[in-house]
Amino acid sequence: MEFINNVEIQGVVGKGLHINKSGDKYYANVPVMTQEIYMTDGEAICDVCWHRVDVVSSNNIPKVIFESLKDGITINVKGKLKAKRYENGDGISSYLTCILATKVEIID
Repeated sequence: MEFINNVEIQGVVGKGLHINKSGDKYYANVPVMTQEIYMTDGEAICDVCWHRVDVVSSNNIPKVIFESLKDGITINVKGKLKAKRYENGDGISSYLTCILATKVEIID
């Protein structure tokens, strides 16, 4: 049996976007908001979800993407889920699930 780790989201870049450059590589931590609107008992419900997207410049993600990223724009992201381990201020290990982008497209 083959397991698949693919994810695709389309959403709005939020505040807190961080872009760094090291040598000729760009790295970005991008907060992306998605929403789903559905009806419950005749009432529209808007379910908002925030995702952390990690982006590294590569053949699939050109440097021009990093120059165009800013809060408020809509992007489409394809990638895979990645769990990251970190220690909080109290020394307790925690995990964060993020999207490791393999392709980013700016929609507007």
